[in-house]
Amino acid sequence: MKLSTKPQKFHATPSGHGAKTARVGASRQSETDSFDGVYSRIAFLAYQFYEQRGRVDGYDMEDWIRAEQTILAAK
Repeated sequence: MKLSTKPQKFHATPSGHGAKTARVGASRQSETDSFDGVYSRIAFLAYQFYEQRGRVDGYDMEDWIRAEQTILAAK
């Protein structure tokens, strides 16, 4: 059995009254406001900090926190 290298996303499907409305509202949420969008932006900026330092290891937590503060302060 071959395992996928890409993680799978599983979403609970709402049921009952208003389920259609919940799905439509969720699909309209912008990428930048979603958790995945914010996480991706933080990861990208943290990697940029790493590259700016000349790819020196050992500062990953500092890079992540700095990127997180920068992205969240901009919101």
